[in-house]
Amino acid sequence: MVQKINWTYFLGFVFFTAVLVSCDKLPFSGEENIQETATDQKILEPVYTPAPSNSNITPQTINNSVDRGVFNGDNNSRGIIVNGTGLITVVPDVAILSIGVEVFSSTVKEAREVAAEAMDDVIEAVKGEGVLSKDIETTKFSIYPRYNYEEIEVDGRRIGQQVLTGYAVSNVAQIKIMNIEKVGTIIDEASESGGNYSRINGIDFIVNDPSPLMKGLRQNAVENAVEKAAQYAVLTGVSLGELISLNEVSSPQPMAQAEGAYGMRAMSSSVGSQISPGENILELTVVAKFSIE
Repeated sequence: MVQKINWTYFLGFVFFTAVLVSCDKLPFSGEENIQETATDQKILEPVYTPAPSNSNITPQTINNSVDRGVFNGDNNSRGIIVNGTGLITVVPDVAILSIGVEVFSSTVKEAREVAAEAMDDVIEAVKGEGVLSKDIETTKFSIYPRYNYEEIEVDGRRIGQQVLTGYAVSNVAQIKIMNIEKVGTIIDEASESGGNYSRINGIDFIVNDPSPLMKGLRQNAVENAVEKAAQYAVLTGVSLGELISLNEVSSPQPMAQAEGAYGMRAMSSSVGSQISPGENILELTVVAKFSIE
């Protein structure tokens, strides 16, 4: 007698057997899995393309190109670069006077009050000679202690120490004097008004508006640049080409003068301070680049 197969039990048995076989192939720990994965990874190496063996570029050729100012064989980068300077001598028409007061006292309050009163007198004297308020500017105000260095005896030894002697107050203003002929008078009146507290710190002479002189300065600067470039071309055996670029690198500035001359002139007379503005030399610089042929 043939028995019928229970297909439900049969299929369940087959599925259970397949699961057991699959579990036998799995790792027993996470560490083994990580190690196996790390081992299987491929490390990518950078790929370098070597320069052609027939390349003509060497450190020496690069250095030579830089020295000559030639890059990539472009002849437009070759040229002669020069500075051109324009100079004009002028008589200044404005004086800039630095004047102030300095007061020393045992207390800050007293030094400050005396300095304020003295500076007010100086300013009033300056205004009385026609200087406008807009042309008076405070440039420095300071209060600081003063010390003396003294030696004292302590336990049979002499040691040095600082001893406070008082406080100094300094107030300095910059005065723009448009009428240059009045400079000496203004100095005398301001000094007398401030008394022994007065301080004259210096004086400069300038051109108030140099713009009308710019055309002549630029012409002189460009002519000087062209002359220099032409000379360099002859000296180096090349032909000077056209102008490639021109830059103005400095605005007109007076050349420095010796400050000592002002002090000598101010003290040359016991009656009144004789101040002479002399002459200023305005200077302007351009940078020009020319091609060579």
